Amino acid sequence: MQDETIMQPHMHALELRGLTVGYPSASGTQLVLSDISLALAAGEIACLLGPSGCGKTTALRAIAGFHPLQSGQIRLMQQEVGSANHPMPPELRNIGMVFQDYALFPHLSVADNIGFGLYRRSKRERDTRIAQMLDLVGLRELANSAPHQLSGGQQQRVALARALAPQPALLLMDEPFSNLDVTLRERLALEVRDLLKQTGTTAVIVTHDQHEAFAVADRVAVLAEGRLQQWGTPMQLYHRPANRFVASFIGEGMMLRGHMGEAGQVTTELGVFKPESLPDGLHRDDPVDLLVRPDDIQHDDASPLQARVLAKAFRGAQFLYTLALPSGQQLLSLVPSHHDHAIGEAIGIRLELDHQVCFAA
Repeated sequence: MQDETIMQPHMHALELRGLTVGYPSASGTQLVLSDISLALAAGEIACLLGPSGCGKTTALRAIAGFHPLQSGQIRLMQQEVGSANHPMPPELRNIGMVFQDYALFPHLSVADNIGFGLYRRSKRERDTRIAQMLDLVGLRELANSAPHQLSGGQQQRVALARALAPQPALLLMDEPFSNLDVTLRERLALEVRDLLKQTGTTAVIVTHDQHEAFAVADRVAVLAEGRLQQWGTPMQLYHRPANRFVASFIGEGMMLRGHMGEAGQVTTELGVFKPESLPDGLHRDDPVDLLVRPDDIQHDDASPLQARVLAKAFRGAQFLYTLALPSGQQLLSLVPSHHDHAIGEAIGIRLELDHQVCFAA
């Protein structure tokens, strides 16, 4: 669309600097977020990802202006919009928001819901913008329908169009797919990404589902217990987790026990490796754990290295096998589903470990 805001490439649209948020409690202040710092470029999509209670929704509400800060700063388009001493009211931040339950107005039509935030514009400008947004989300034929006449996916698209209509500097979405069934969630996640990219919208999305995060986001912030564990691309989180929590929370995998050898080498039951980085303070013979993902273990009938099938989960195109090495150590392996092996059967495996990540045992 021609009238979308043009932003300079690589300019930081959103910066969080030492964001700290707490609630009053009987013992003083209970911190929910501690010292969160990250920066998001204009047009990028970020996901705040983590288990329940990690603080991700609190972070979103703080960015929107609904929660006061204990300390830190929020900058939007290089302007301060929030700090402990100078909080800007939510309505002045030029931020759009899509809530978990969509919060559509039941007495308004689809078109009037979309135009709700355009009251300052002339009728002609408002009607033009509503028509643009209806086309963008593919709902022009439902313009006069009431929200209760729409499916869950259509309601979500109306909520998205309503939030995008005033052309906010930032769009926030709180668990936007949680009310939808699994197949619709996956499809809509890709649709939402396409819409945000088409309009050049900078967005932050909260989710607890890493598949959603990977489908939508350019960058992901993994939170746990109110702290930022890692900020990076989905590929970085999966293949180069910053710590043991991220390694276990993102994707699937097992830790293969080994010990330190010479010159930064790690000796394991599956061979000797040289990880890209090692934890500080390790010495020769110290025990370490090497992260092994299911896609690192290849089924190979010709391999002399054997592992026994302990369990298997059918996933359509693949089986996820739980395998036991001769020592009893366990690994996971993704194997094409035409290789259907029985529990207890020994199969040949080989390791294709492109990313070698190691943690102190």
